[in-house]
Amino acid sequence: MEDLRGLALALGRLALRQEDQIATLRSQSNFMWFCNTGGQLSLLATLYPIAMYWRAKREEKPPAVKSPLRTLLCAAYMEELLGRLRTAKEPGLRHDTLLKHGWMNPDYSWPYLSYDMANQKEIQDTTAAPLPYADALATVDLLRTLLSQPDILMKFSPTRPLAASYTGEILLVAIIISSRGDQATKAWEAMSRLVNNGVTKLVGLRIRPERMRRCPPATEIQNLAAPMWKKQGSTSWRQE
Repeated sequence: MEDLRGLALALGRLALRQEDQIATLRSQSNFMWFCNTGGQLSLLATLYPIAMYWRAKREEKPPAVKSPLRTLLCAAYMEELLGRLRTAKEPGLRHDTLLKHGWMNPDYSWPYLSYDMANQKEIQDTTAAPLPYADALATVDLLRTLLSQPDILMKFSPTRPLAASYTGEILLVAIIISSRGDQATKAWEAMSRLVNNGVTKLVGLRIRPERMRRCPPATEIQNLAAPMWKKQGSTSWRQE
């Protein structure tokens, strides 16, 4: 029994070390999209019909789909973001909303945002220079082109199934960009420029890199084995 326990603890250590290494890689190539489920700027309502249409076409004999669903869903976001950005200077409710919340500056540059814990709201990050309008337009247009290629966008995965309506204010979407090739690098760099930037609010979206944290199964291993490791004086359950 002691041998089995020792083996289990050793395997637990190995699993957590590998998970921490994988989490490091994820943080360098993956992004998380925080998509608003409601509000005038949210785009989620348009994704469900796209997904249903694609699935129906896939069931035809022969299948009548030419692109992966992930490509179509991401393209819908990028196309709409580019369209709204091109008209962001025009007077109207959307223009006023962007200025009111500080997501766009009066000179049409796009500030980076941070979260004010004391007041529980997003504020402009004064330590980062805003993204000029022309640069924002070029960045979004480049992303629209690059992410339409299936070998660059490897994953567009909502953490909940797409639906006609949602509970909760946010739907998380995991984004993985390929790590191979110059075009993939350009796509990663372009999306990095939009991390926490106000321009993505045009489609009810916030982008941030995936954080270095353990996945749920690894956390379960950690919680189960931690008491036994503590008895041994080991710190193997801690994330490095």
